[in-house]
Amino acid sequence: MKVIIDAYDLWKLELPAGRVIGDCTCHYHSFDVWVVCLKTNQGHSGWGFGETISKGIFTKPAPWITPMPTLADIRQRFERNAWPVIHGNHPFQLKMHLPRLFSDPSYFDTAIRIALWDLMAKLVELPLYQLLGASEDQNKVRAYASGLDFPLSQGEALALFKNFVDRGFQAVKVKVGHPDVRRDLQRLQAVRQTVGDQVDLAIDANEAWSCEQAIERLQLFQREGIPALMSSMSQTAPAPGAEKKYSKNVGSTRSLLTISNNSLNCEQSILLASSDNALVRKCSSEKSTCFTGVPVRSSTSLKNSVALIAPRQLLKESSEAKPL
Repeated sequence: MKVIIDAYDLWKLELPAGRVIGDCTCHYHSFDVWVVCLKTNQGHSGWGFGETISKGIFTKPAPWITPMPTLADIRQRFERNAWPVIHGNHPFQLKMHLPRLFSDPSYFDTAIRIALWDLMAKLVELPLYQLLGASEDQNKVRAYASGLDFPLSQGEALALFKNFVDRGFQAVKVKVGHPDVRRDLQRLQAVRQTVGDQVDLAIDANEAWSCEQAIERLQLFQREGIPALMSSMSQTAPAPGAEKKYSKNVGSTRSLLTISNNSLNCEQSILLASSDNALVRKCSSEKSTCFTGVPVRSSTSLKNSVALIAPRQLLKESSEAKPL
């Protein structure tokens, strides 16, 4: 008998986060979670989960900060848009033949996508990591633990990061972006002392800083012995002439890995660089430009302007520019 998806269940839940979670733009204590269970005619069940956040303090909009519709509304949407596509089909047929199906990052598509992957792994009786190509002896990827720690007290934050290291994480991310840079510095120094020198330290200001502020703060952190990885700068365009001004200052921003998503605009992407055998990528409309004299790497898969700045010892690559 052919395996087909022939039934489903839906739930909407409000789940406690277990602690206050947040960054310099928000904090919250709970998640809205939509749960979908897809069932086959042979007794398999695939579970998927999607979440939004609606209760808390928010100072900036974000895609995940939105009230989740009622369960009745979600059910109506599922029965109208998703179930006619899913019903009567094999999960492999859906995912392999229609790879873009349910590919949106929304809570709705995410839950269905996870449920389909769960079903596929169960049908072939493999852990999902093996279905995705890993072997039993090559079954690990490096991950970092994000503290989402901005609203926590110093003691609470340090206990959290110690727990991450005790669990085996070799990289952690600290939320920064306080109006008083000394508060950020004190948090970073305390976390560094807690996790030790062998753990990579990343920071995320959640667009609280302009490019100019980011460079100033990173230089300050480095002078105080805290080199860090950084992401998320303000979308505000830099001041006229900033390209020349900050290309002269990159010599003091050493040992940085800066990764930004599409929140970094074209002008901003020239303002951060490292002189420590760095590779810099600025990608905009499949064109790359080098303003700082270091090798430039381009990627046609990135449609928005992106800057990647990293010391050679982190990337473990030669100084010769290569396509990503």
